Amino acid sequence: MNFAIYHQELTEMDEREQEERQREQTEQERTPSGHRQENASANVESETADPMDVDETPVEQFSGTVSAARIEAFERVFGQHMRTNRLDDISIADIETIVNNNGVGASRFSADEIMALLEKLQDDNKVMISDGKVHII
Repeated sequence: MNFAIYHQELTEMDEREQEERQREQTEQERTPSGHRQENASANVESETADPMDVDETPVEQFSGTVSAARIEAFERVFGQHMRTNRLDDISIADIETIVNNNGVGASRFSADEIMALLEKLQDDNKVMISDGKVHII
């Protein structure tokens, strides 16, 4: 039964791809050859430029205090990463990347804020900071 379903889906996909190729071919035939090269180079430029145009979420200015919600979010993401990957230590730079790329809120953690949070964890005897690395206790 799966073969019949998937085989049918594959043939429909092949038909759509073939129709798309035909449309592209007819569009190329309509345009003069000089324009085709310009359009192709314009498409390549726009394709290469788009991945670099990533909007960064703003980094909040660190005021010296951290809200309870941000402390909880940081500890959750940091702890989950350490447990999931079974790590005993991690560099501070890696921590910054992890907490800022794992959806901890609308604003990113600054380097100063991360250091303050790690120092709080160290004061609570949960981690030890040494030589740019954080060791789990």
